[in-house]
Amino acid sequence: MKLSSRCTYAIRAMFDIAFHGNEQPIAGREIAHREDIPQRFLEQILLQLRKAELVISRRGPAGGYLLAREADEITFFDIVDAIDGLIEMDDLPSADELDQGNEIASKQVTSLVWTDIAERIRTQMRSETLGDMVKRAEKLRVYREGAETLYYVI
Repeated sequence: MKLSSRCTYAIRAMFDIAFHGNEQPIAGREIAHREDIPQRFLEQILLQLRKAELVISRRGPAGGYLLAREADEITFFDIVDAIDGLIEMDDLPSADELDQGNEIASKQVTSLVWTDIAERIRTQMRSETLGDMVKRAEKLRVYREGAETLYYVI
């Protein structure tokens, strides 16, 4: 199991919108710059995320991308599913093969273990939200554009 580059970029872009958006549209070029993602590739990813109803796009000079739902309501699983589809473990015997007893015992047991691990990963991904990522970033004091503290010397 491996997430594609497209999926990794999608997670980073979604985090960027959640972290820097402050309920204002974020231009694709800003996301691309901050996250070091090729802009044309990012636009394709954002289109997929829009089709999956995870982001909303606004046109015009003040346009950009917004989360379609609250950050606490968008999970890692939602993003991965929108970009890569269902996470599967590679090279496992099919359920039919296991039912027919065509696989040797070690393959059957190994397959069951990997299936269980894949389900645990999916469960964990369903529990992790963009809101959780934002909270972690705030706890780590990650730099947030527009959140600078102004000091006045009198």
